[in-house]
Amino acid sequence: TQYSFLSEINQSILHTDNDVSLFRKSCLVAFKVGKFKMTWIGLFECNNQKINLVTQKGIPEEDLKVFKNAPYAKNGPQDFVMSTGEYYICNNLSRDFRDEYWISFAKRNDIQSFMVLPIKKEGKIIGTFNLYSTDIDFFDKEEIGLLTKIVNDISLALDLFEKERKHKEIENRIFSNEKDFVP
Repeated sequence: TQYSFLSEINQSILHTDNDVSLFRKSCLVAFKVGKFKMTWIGLFECNNQKINLVTQKGIPEEDLKVFKNAPYAKNGPQDFVMSTGEYYICNNLSRDFRDEYWISFAKRNDIQSFMVLPIKKEGKIIGTFNLYSTDIDFFDKEEIGLLTKIVNDISLALDLFEKERKHKEIENRIFSNEKDFVP
């Protein structure tokens, strides 16, 4: 199943050409193939310490508003990822996590563990890939290695999309400039 997950993500990368589509497919694959209870991708608004949900799978409708334009807590998972560039894992939410709202959210949704991974574009952390499991101690060494590889592949694809966007922009500028000089 783990390698099916990696394979599906890589197929998504090959068959998409933009960030939002890749994010949607990644959440869907994590939900269906990776068997996560919930998945979501959020992008940082660094000026005001917020993260905004771009896409998700499995989050109940009544909870979605909490993930939109949400402030992230100082020393919380998103802040940790943003400041260190490393992933954040909580393998036993009820034992190891202190935020009352998130503990209540986890209990309502049978979430026992979660992982927050950095998404990078051109070397800069732009957001997180957030994965929630119903199992305590879900994120073992093998799972962490696979998920790190997946998020690195997503980040590489974002770099390629950006490179292609810049290349097309330059081509258009050259074409426009050439038109100005044709008699």
